[in-house]
Amino acid sequence: MTDKNTNTPTSEEENLDQVCLLNCIELCAIIFRGINPEECAALLDEGLPELATLSTESLQSLSGPLKDLQTSYPDVTDTFCAELESEYVRLFINSRDGIVAPLYESCYEPGSGRVMGESHVTMSKLLEEAGLAPTGEQASEPMDHLCIELEYLYVLLANGWGGNDEDSLKQARAFAAQKMVWVRKFNEKLADSDAIKFYIAASELLIAMLEEVTSS
Repeated sequence: MTDKNTNTPTSEEENLDQVCLLNCIELCAIIFRGINPEECAALLDEGLPELATLSTESLQSLSGPLKDLQTSYPDVTDTFCAELESEYVRLFINSRDGIVAPLYESCYEPGSGRVMGESHVTMSKLLEEAGLAPTGEQASEPMDHLCIELEYLYVLLANGWGGNDEDSLKQARAFAAQKMVWVRKFNEKLADSDAIKFYIAASELLIAMLEEVTSS
């Protein structure tokens, strides 16, 4: 709701916006990390509908994409969850005909197409500066995976809103607008493919969420 006298968002509305946006980032990270079959039903039968309801009360820009994601799949059964996992592998991990849309930013660098490119180096530095650098075996993995970038964005926003840190919020907006611009190419590859509607809808939600962060 808004203040009738000022026509500006109330603190309650702003809080709903923040919760909804952070939950959308988390949802996208879960989907593009690969939904665990054991958690599939709870996420799609309960978590997603609750988030879609929340969005109608706060962020209208995410309401449509969330509803599209809801209508992109049938009743959630064990069979559907298994198919979702199989499709994830085909689209993003390994396929005889080549994967549809790599999950690493480096793969979208002009003239590159390989992991561990400049994007990986840049992301590694950002994570280290934020005190989020992985250790052990994880440190050897590409750091420009979509889900790692989403988690970094989540931390920037959470720190910004939770600590009234405008610098973190500025970093979040710049990161979404500049560093994650490659996600548009990722989205185009999915939209032009034979991917099931669920992953295409999830990618559209991802784009809407990034645009919301950029304009927030």
